[in-house]
Amino acid sequence: MAKNDNVQPAKPMTKRQRARWDQERKQSSQVLLIAAAAVGLAVLLIGIGLVIQKVIVPNKTVANIAGVEVSNAEYQQYRQIMQAQQAVNLAQQIQQYAQYQLQGTEQFATDVTNYIAGLKDKNAPLDYTVLNQLINDKVLESNAAAEGITVSDEELQQSLAAKFAPANEVMNPVAPVTSTNGLTDTASLTPTQTPTPTLSEASARVDSAITTYFGTLREFIEETSSYGLATLPFDRNAFKDFVLHQERLQLLREKLGEKLVTEDQATKEIYADAQQIFVTAGITEPTDPLTATKWAQAKTKIDDVAAQLTSTAVFTDVQLANTTNNATDNPATGMRPLTEYAALGITEPISTQQVGVIGEPYQSAQGWHIVLVHQRELRPSQSDLATKRDEAVTKWIEEKRAAANVQRFPEPTATTVPPTIEPIPTTIPQPTTDPAAATATPASEATPTTDSAAPTATTASEATPTTVVTPTP
Repeated sequence: MAKNDNVQPAKPMTKRQRARWDQERKQSSQVLLIAAAAVGLAVLLIGIGLVIQKVIVPNKTVANIAGVEVSNAEYQQYRQIMQAQQAVNLAQQIQQYAQYQLQGTEQFATDVTNYIAGLKDKNAPLDYTVLNQLINDKVLESNAAAEGITVSDEELQQSLAAKFAPANEVMNPVAPVTSTNGLTDTASLTPTQTPTPTLSEASARVDSAITTYFGTLREFIEETSSYGLATLPFDRNAFKDFVLHQERLQLLREKLGEKLVTEDQATKEIYADAQQIFVTAGITEPTDPLTATKWAQAKTKIDDVAAQLTSTAVFTDVQLANTTNNATDNPATGMRPLTEYAALGITEPISTQQVGVIGEPYQSAQGWHIVLVHQRELRPSQSDLATKRDEAVTKWIEEKRAAANVQRFPEPTATTVPPTIEPIPTTIPQPTTDPAAATATPASEATPTTDSAAPTATTASEATPTTVVTPTP
């Protein structure tokens, strides 16, 4: 091979060139190290962020109840399910308001938007109203067992099955008192009683109802374009657990209320089982020029009905013959509180008329009535009983919560209540006109006047509080 005379051997680098080359190589290495460190730091920060968001934040403690911790994840799911239900309920109210052209739909729409927007935030700031409700639920549940109060799975399923029963199926039928439109009685068709479902049947009904409701809730929130939430932050199983748990808490409250307040502690109220035959006067306006004529016609008709009532035995037959409610086959209303008869305008004959005797025609603001009272007695008022039991349970939970040393993290900031400013008096005591009283008297010897015409000043500490008595319904 011929030797290439054009190839020149490399010249050795000078000291200056060697120093520059070493410096550039070091700089390149430093740049690579810095870039690698930056990438590593970014990956580390992303990892830390994911750990904080997925592990630390959901598992951080937001409340402690007698040593039992409530995690942020539990609170957030509780809040989200409640807000989703509130959004749906408010949307239904908007439809009702719009149907009757009522005001207030704008505020409802804003609330719905806010509720659904809150579903997007998995780590929303604490809403202490929601957190306090969650804490009260846990206090009730943890302390009820100590009172010997429990709810079995069968009780739970049967209770929900009754609430989810179809409209035409009544497990505990109660004949409602109907309105007095036209010539009709207070009785209405008693729904046919259906057998109590078995546990498996009740569970199947509950499961089906919850599935249907969850589907409606998800459809509303996910497919309503004006709100635009892509996916619910909880699934059907979580929603079902929430519904079952809330029903269990409700049953615990009811049982606890029955233990804390017995029926004999409630105000007594008149209950009666009665029938009526009603003839409307057909008055729509007080200034109706035909008022006298319509009342006369109604009186003639009620007198004709009264003539047919020869005995209590024929009351039902006459009632059915003169009613526009052809479906009526159970003429008795059952034992009802007197307040339920108030809408019919017949509380007076119901409470005073002799039992078992057909009353004389009775005139109310709507028309004429003939009443037959089958039974009447004093019973504990169920409305008063429910109020007292609810108050007793609320007080019981407050006491148990205070004893449990509940802590919230963070605790809400205390708000300063502004001092109460007493209003400036608007009346000025008038000076006496008695000449004898005009003589100056030392303040230490002055006797306060008792003139009824002059107002007497009373300090706030001496004022006697006024007791407002609320009549029992």
